[in-house]
Amino acid sequence: MSNCEIVDLPVLEMGPHQVRESLRCILHSVLLSRALGVVRPEETDSEVLQLSYVRCGDPEIHKAVEKTVAQLEEWLGRQPEGGLHTAQLNFFEPRVRKDSGRSQQQAQPRSEQDQAATPSPASRKSWLSSGSSWLGSLTQAVPKSIASSMSGTISELRALSSSSSKVVWERWRMHLCVLPPPVVNAAGSGHPVSRSNSVHLTVGDAEAEAARRRDALTERLLEAMRAIAAHSGARRDHLPPVLDATATVPFRWELVLPPQASAIPGLDAVKRMLTHTSPPPVAI
Repeated sequence: MSNCEIVDLPVLEMGPHQVRESLRCILHSVLLSRALGVVRPEETDSEVLQLSYVRCGDPEIHKAVEKTVAQLEEWLGRQPEGGLHTAQLNFFEPRVRKDSGRSQQQAQPRSEQDQAATPSPASRKSWLSSGSSWLGSLTQAVPKSIASSMSGTISELRALSSSSSKVVWERWRMHLCVLPPPVVNAAGSGHPVSRSNSVHLTVGDAEAEAARRRDALTERLLEAMRAIAAHSGARRDHLPPVLDATATVPFRWELVLPPQASAIPGLDAVKRMLTHTSPPPVAI
């Protein structure tokens, strides 16, 4: 499937106490829009957001959403306050590998020259062992602060390899911004204690600002739910065939977070070295 629908949802500006419920609202709404099986909708009232949204009513989906919300919340907690961050909810299918013709080539007898050029299993094992020691010596040659972050680089490479085995047919982009809470002046006036990225207000102004933010977030969430419903109803030609008609949401989905930017000098060079440098030759 070559077509991939991309939906950009409205930017959500949330306070720290509104993150979890806002994410639940978005995730449940998106999954409900792709629910083709037996659905038992459950209307949920949110006191934090002062709105209602609908869940699929499936315990397994609820469990998966809670796990995804916790992952998103933890990721947002590591990002700078007040910045705009984008996460994706992707629907995908496994990529079907084309092995036609390869089996015929493997079935043909090989010449003695080809057999001599092919490394033996023992040689391959030796190469893997040397490659492992080569990688180990590389990590020992760099400072500990960089070497400790190389595990994350290797994880990113593995994730890239894994993503190449999937065909994404729909992406829902969630643009999220966690706002720092307003800081109230100790005496309502004068010089407040400095706090980065925070707004210093009187008690009355702080309450008014909190109400304004809550109303703005509620409107953005309602706008997002309307956009989700409109898209799911308008476009269906890109949906893959349903293989399990008994599942509430028969499509595979996953959360995709952008890789963490490295603040360690020289780590990018190490990443390039890992991805472009070949292991040393091994005598066979």
